[in-house]
Amino acid sequence: MALLNCDNPCIAAHRPPEGVRTIRYGSDESFDWCACNVSSKWPKRLSFQVSGPSEGGVVNTRLVGKHWVSSVLPAIAIAREAGLSLEQAIAALANLESMNQRLSPATTPQGATFLRDEFNASADTLKVALEVLTEAEAERKIIVLSGMSDSTQNNARRFRGVGQSAAEIADLAIFVGDQSKYEVKGALHAGMDPERVRAFYDLESASEYLRAELRDRDLVLLRGLLHDHMSRAYLAMLGEVTCWLPTCPKKIACDVCPELKAKPLVQINIPV
Repeated sequence: MALLNCDNPCIAAHRPPEGVRTIRYGSDESFDWCACNVSSKWPKRLSFQVSGPSEGGVVNTRLVGKHWVSSVLPAIAIAREAGLSLEQAIAALANLESMNQRLSPATTPQGATFLRDEFNASADTLKVALEVLTEAEAERKIIVLSGMSDSTQNNARRFRGVGQSAAEIADLAIFVGDQSKYEVKGALHAGMDPERVRAFYDLESASEYLRAELRDRDLVLLRGLLHDHMSRAYLAMLGEVTCWLPTCPKKIACDVCPELKAKPLVQINIPV
């Protein structure tokens, strides 16, 4: 059996070998499985109407962003092929939480919410994250960014573009690293108030500024290169972080790193 995402024209054109049963899915009602009325406007999560062979229903998830529908829809099709009812599949998806550091929500004692997206800094995922932030409803929207990968543009051009996007979306932009000057230039060129854009060479200074600036009901998009370990910017909102290495070869989350040695600033309960 082959499941093909027919919203992708390259995949839609694929013809599996003879004898392989093909299931096509996507946003068109002519497909075997279709998702329509897709919505994910923060603070609401991903939801959509699903229709399959002679059945349908409403899917509600805990995921952030409409882009996840291309993963959830084939999961429903596979569940049905494995013998689950559509109702069982929908019920299971209702309890599925976001993967850590992939647009996963996390709250702070200040009453703000982080959309932690620091696992992957590719240009494609940045575009998706900015779309989520654009559609979101929040008291203030804040971007904290250290870098970007997998772009064909030179550093100056691509980071100026990020700054321009921040000016259009965010109420406050915090850029970290030796490329941050380009992002600031892009934001200012796009008309962003100089008081609402900041550049820091190191993450510790950026985190100190953010902790002083953060307010109740802020929504913070946190992104960066894996070796920058931007997770510490979020963890610094919860307690004292004692590890501020400029780069780190570890490929584990700072949340579970024994080197972090975080000390709570206050006793808090963070809802999951």
